[in-house]
Amino acid sequence: MLNKIKNRQDSFVVTKTNFILLCLAVFSLCSPAFGAKIETKSYPLFLHLDSEYYLPTSLYLKCDVIDYNDIPYRDFVSKEKGKRETTFKQIVSALRKNDTDEILYLSHKKKSMTDEEIEKHVKNTERKTSVFRKVFGDETTSKKLDKLKIFHQIYVGDASFITFGSEEMKSGDAGRPYRLMMKLKPDSSKNISWDVEEPTKTRFIIQTLVNEMACSPEKFAKDINKKFDFEIPLPGAQGGHETLLQFNGKRYNVNVCKDTVDPDDEVASLFQRQFFVIKNNSREALAELYGGRTREGYLEWIKKAHEESLKSGANYLDGHFKEMATVDRALRFILDADPLYIVFYQKEGNEKLLNQFIVRDPQNGQLKFRNLYVLDFFKQWLDSPNIQNALSGLILND
Repeated sequence: MLNKIKNRQDSFVVTKTNFILLCLAVFSLCSPAFGAKIETKSYPLFLHLDSEYYLPTSLYLKCDVIDYNDIPYRDFVSKEKGKRETTFKQIVSALRKNDTDEILYLSHKKKSMTDEEIEKHVKNTERKTSVFRKVFGDETTSKKLDKLKIFHQIYVGDASFITFGSEEMKSGDAGRPYRLMMKLKPDSSKNISWDVEEPTKTRFIIQTLVNEMACSPEKFAKDINKKFDFEIPLPGAQGGHETLLQFNGKRYNVNVCKDTVDPDDEVASLFQRQFFVIKNNSREALAELYGGRTREGYLEWIKKAHEESLKSGANYLDGHFKEMATVDRALRFILDADPLYIVFYQKEGNEKLLNQFIVRDPQNGQLKFRNLYVLDFFKQWLDSPNIQNALSGLILND
């Protein structure tokens, strides 16, 4: 298996014919499919609010997209002739035939790979193959393909995600519609190939977006046509199609433990209030600033921590709340993704940019801290090195 991949890596020879084909391939990377048109749209990113439901925010992903209008796979095969669509169809065919050599050939590889990298690549390909063969079926039956629909192709830099599924695909106890994605990108020879590597944090964000398109299409009914305070390139989206993060926000340079915050600034005032509550009131009083399951989780946490301290003699709670009451916090930026507000701040003596989520309740309009005890994909994405570096540069370098 390793030799087969190596042989394919070394098989490309630059002749006059291959050079012409290469130029055509590069041109086709920017060419839309014959039957569908590339459009630029802005999509809201979603926060899994206290693991209860997905909340659309005013933090947007601006990207190029093809809407296939839920086209049945059989029609997609006959109508869509773009380079990426063709590669997708070739992958589906190879999966249904269980043609391991063809699948490996169509999978994305670096120009040169060590034996260790090749072995990992083969394992990733086998894992993805096992998953997708269950979706597409094999050559003995057409039942699964007959139910399959193609929804969108979302471009992120030089990569794109073709989204597909059937009405039968559901996830969770609630039976929410679920969509699958196949990531395609150009390889070292500029041929479109299947990216089988481990998913990035950005992929999880896009997967949530795609699933919400299926579950709540009304959230995407309106085109976003407004100006934003900030538009920054999506970190990690290299080359190809421009991909941006769009949001509003305001820079600050306020020590919330000592300085005065404008009382009309609701979000900054709430962020500051938590530290004064700890200084002047009981620990339970802090729960009034928390909403939903965050409030429940906080009260449960201090109860258990107190019980543990009685058993062990080590009082963790005292240390935690002393730090809250005595260590200065510098408020640096509030990202306004209404109804979500992301507060970025730094602790005294620490350059790392930290964040907390404040959400406006749609029922009563109150602002509360949320998601303190939840590590969802949105939080993981926000804290990933690429996003942190981009936001730190924006926030700290005025």
